[in-house]
Amino acid sequence: MHDVPGNFELLTTKSPFNESIGPIYKHKTKYIYGTKIQNKHCNLREHAHGGLISAFADFGMGYSIIAAAKAPVDIVTVSLTVDYIDGARLGEWLELDVALNKIGNKMAFAQAHFHVNDRGVATASSVFSIIYK
Repeated sequence: MHDVPGNFELLTTKSPFNESIGPIYKHKTKYIYGTKIQNKHCNLREHAHGGLISAFADFGMGYSIIAAAKAPVDIVTVSLTVDYIDGARLGEWLELDVALNKIGNKMAFAQAHFHVNDRGVATASSVFSIIYK
């Protein structure tokens, strides 16, 4: 795909749902994810649909927790809060920066910030239940 920054690589997942909201790209060294907003992501005003933002937040924070966990884990979303600030428009590169607050024995906590360049689009916070494999 054109306009993907050079420090990002295509991320494939085993989840059919996550594949349907993609393509999703991951920064090579950080918990940052990105996608170029396509028509399938948009509402009638050609902005990324709130459902895409919410699903992308859940995916990005959850994937980061799984990647950072010291042992193989499964997780289940307990709580997800999203605050919308501005719209990501058709054709724009949307990034999600994830900050892991804590990964405990039973629960994990994360926050995220969506942006297009320097323009804030949304913030999110989450709580996940950890299930050890």
